[in-house]
Amino acid sequence: MVDIFTYGSLMFGAVWRQVVSGRYRRVPARLKGWRRLSIRDRDYPAAIPGRGAIEGILWRRVRPSDVERLDRFEGDEYIRVPCTVEVPGPQDRVGAHVYQFRSAGASRLTERPWDPDRFERIALRRFLSRFSGFQRMDARSPRGRHRNGGRLMTGAAGPGGPRCTPAGRRFRGPFHRRINGRRGARNKALRSRGGPL
Repeated sequence: MVDIFTYGSLMFGAVWRQVVSGRYRRVPARLKGWRRLSIRDRDYPAAIPGRGAIEGILWRRVRPSDVERLDRFEGDEYIRVPCTVEVPGPQDRVGAHVYQFRSAGASRLTERPWDPDRFERIALRRFLSRFSGFQRMDARSPRGRHRNGGRLMTGAAGPGGPRCTPAGRRFRGPFHRRINGRRGARNKALRSRGGPL
């Protein structure tokens, strides 16, 4: 089992649950030495090595079968690589895997940082309506693809993000204020429909 660091659509429980079958603990985490950028004409982001840091969500001890589902979800645009992330608590650095955007698609990247709060406000509902039912389709297609060869779902789990606070304290970005127990009404509605985010 491995920990998976997510930085895009997979940070959101409503998306995560469309992909995996197990239930996993989630904690705020920070990946240093990486950049999170918007992709032209896409709702989901890319992560590439570079100056800065990404604030995201770490899903703990993900089973191999669900890691395979995540690999199919990310498709050919991404490659899963090992990394080290910072988390609040006594064990403030842990090993994990992250989905790196492949260099072949670099021409599609913009210099605009991807904003998880904007994604939640504007694109999350659209994203779910377009790409729901991953596990049902995944069961019918060993390669995790539509009949037309396209990916079942597109997204990535997600520089210069909110600072990392010392071990044992909480992260303080706008997104993580909700993760730390001060979620807005939209997240409460999602939680009531599908369990905790």
